[in-house]
Amino acid sequence: MAPPPRRGGVADAALPRRARAARAGGGATVTRPPPRRAAALARIAAALARIESGEYGWCARCGEPIAPGRLAPDPALPTCVACAGQAGGG
Repeated sequence: MAPPPRRGGVADAALPRRARAARAGGGATVTRPPPRRAAALARIAAALARIESGEYGWCARCGEPIAPGRLAPDPALPTCVACAGQAGGG
């Protein structure tokens, strides 16, 4: 199998999709992020809003503190362990 075509010393396959589109003449098209990425960005934006309002680290459901060990792996979590365990928890 032949290697991918090269332009400017960088294989097109190694470039992000938008960069490949721009090289192909697609110009500066604006696309929406994939749904999963959009959801993650929304969670981060909500966490930043909680920081600004002084509510970060407090459960959005019950108002109790969220354990630092819960926030360590995912700082955007809005709920404590007890509320997350309830149906529809975050």
